[in-house]
Amino acid sequence: MDDIEVSMTGLSELQAALENLGGTEAKAIVRDGLSQGGDALRVAMMVQGASAKGEVGTALQQKTSWSKATHMDDDLAGTVRVGPKGALPDLHVARGGGMQPKGKLYRRSLNYIVRLLEFGGRDPAGNLGPRTMPMTTGYETYKGAVLEKVVAVIKERLGL
Repeated sequence: MDDIEVSMTGLSELQAALENLGGTEAKAIVRDGLSQGGDALRVAMMVQGASAKGEVGTALQQKTSWSKATHMDDDLAGTVRVGPKGALPDLHVARGGGMQPKGKLYRRSLNYIVRLLEFGGRDPAGNLGPRTMPMTTGYETYKGAVLEKVVAVIKERLGL
């Protein structure tokens, strides 16, 4: 999936305070803010994923079905990646029309299913229902709240 990049502007006082702290301490504060913002984004995607029908909705509303990774690019910049992980718990029988040979038992990857929900694709049986787009809708709906969470954590840690 394509990355969505967010740039924060107008936060010069936070940046100045972080620069005054020094590398290691500033990096820890920014990482904590990004991590908690990522947690909020994961919850948003869980809420949106729960609107999918059946087994898919049940799986996507669980925290264990979503991964979150925080990576620091430098002292004051980082990346948080949130995405689906794992597979549906139920075994499915292949119909022979796709990658799996007919009759083979397999588990359906959540990453693949979320891609189908986000971008559309081949779902001839209609098992997924309408496209719910849990990642896009979750991000678009809650991006303001996630950004506020990141800023609030950084301000709290800086004592501002």
